[in-house]
Amino acid sequence: MILTPVTLAIGASATPFDAAWATLHMKRLGIEHPEAGGSSCWAHPAYRESTLAFIRGREAELAGSGREAALAFQEAVSHDPANEAAWLGLARIGRAARDSRLAEAAWVKRLELCPRDPQALRVNANRALRDGHLRDALELMLRHRAESPELNGIQEARWNAAIAAGLAERGAADSARELNEHVRGELVRMASQLESNRTTRRQWEWLVRHLAIEGSRSHARAAAHARLTSGRLDMAADRGRMTSMCIVLNAMDEDASATEDLLRSLPQDDLRLRLEFRAPVAPATMLFRASTIHAALGDRAGAIELLKDAAAIDSGIPGVLNNLGYMMLERDPHSDAAAEYLEQALTLDPEDAGTLDSVGYLRLLQGRIEDAAAGAGALSLLRSAARRTDHMDPIILLHLGDAEAAAGLEQAARSTWRHALALLEHPEFKAERIRSYDAVQSEDWGIRVVPSEHLYHLEFGEVGPTLRARLAGQHSAH
Repeated sequence: MILTPVTLAIGASATPFDAAWATLHMKRLGIEHPEAGGSSCWAHPAYRESTLAFIRGREAELAGSGREAALAFQEAVSHDPANEAAWLGLARIGRAARDSRLAEAAWVKRLELCPRDPQALRVNANRALRDGHLRDALELMLRHRAESPELNGIQEARWNAAIAAGLAERGAADSARELNEHVRGELVRMASQLESNRTTRRQWEWLVRHLAIEGSRSHARAAAHARLTSGRLDMAADRGRMTSMCIVLNAMDEDASATEDLLRSLPQDDLRLRLEFRAPVAPATMLFRASTIHAALGDRAGAIELLKDAAAIDSGIPGVLNNLGYMMLERDPHSDAAAEYLEQALTLDPEDAGTLDSVGYLRLLQGRIEDAAAGAGALSLLRSAARRTDHMDPIILLHLGDAEAAAGLEQAARSTWRHALALLEHPEFKAERIRSYDAVQSEDWGIRVVPSEHLYHLEFGEVGPTLRARLAGQHSAH
């Protein structure tokens, strides 16, 4: 997809990081505008044929016939590969038809032929940023600024952050630091001046996401926090959206203390999330929701701290007690506090599959496999958990197989482990989970910050090898 600039009514402020500044840094880094890629003699028959084809293509484009225009432009470049106008036409047609492959190839060729074309520089720079090629992006952004420094405020903030990251990577620490300070000031300025409406909401979310995924996460966090605390977000839904984004970005940096500070700083009677904005969310529930975000992004230690805070406020939320107990148990199988949390969770919600699994796993670690006068054992608890999830949760099945093995039911254990492994290895299981993670990022969090396959790996990455080891008899069940 071609990344296009976001139009914004509020512009960039006066900045010393202009064309002269870009030209200076190009010289310091040894960046030059390459020579044009080639040209054809106007008297050559191929040139004339190419020009005629281009004219037909332009007429078709103006008449609204994209397919006919694309064919004519392709004919034009086949006669004369140096017909830069025809490549520009193909880029326009590709964009209009949402044919990213065509558009990107055309823009690359356009830049070869017109190395100072601001539009070609901008599009190719954005593509390099999207693909994570920061070194290439830096060169293209500096070349663009040297030719045409004017960008709208949102786009300039994004590019300045990326340029600063690129300069730091290339060893220009002082310039990077100076530019980063400017970016932070601009983000605060824009956050405090933008009105609150649908357009500005989309623009700011666009900016935060690109900062987060393009190596400028500290700026993304600053942008989200500045907007949330700007006093400009009159609608509860907007405050909920930005709060969720702040928590996600903190979780990516494994900074649970920042999430704790954020939630304490907000009005306790007006806590909102992206999908929970119609009524205020209770403080303990807010910490619980935040902990699930931190855990999903791999910050288990941070999630535990958030859950402890939630339990201290309200000890009657089963999900808090279950998650806290289970994650503590993962870190210390002999934790008395973890066992206490899990027992309380089971008392409060004895039908929840997750809690049954957690307590079943606790019983397994305690060696309490069968039911006894003291209560249900691991086998019955884990069988109940598996039934409630239709035997479709590989982690529960792993625990159940372990309990069956501990009970001497080796054949049943191996059957359970094989079923769990078959689930993990089934393409549709993974595809469905990834679709779920896609929905979580776009709907619950309001920002897509990592590939959903990464979230899948965080949840199930160790389960497959563990199951294979069990089936190979390489390790004991627990």
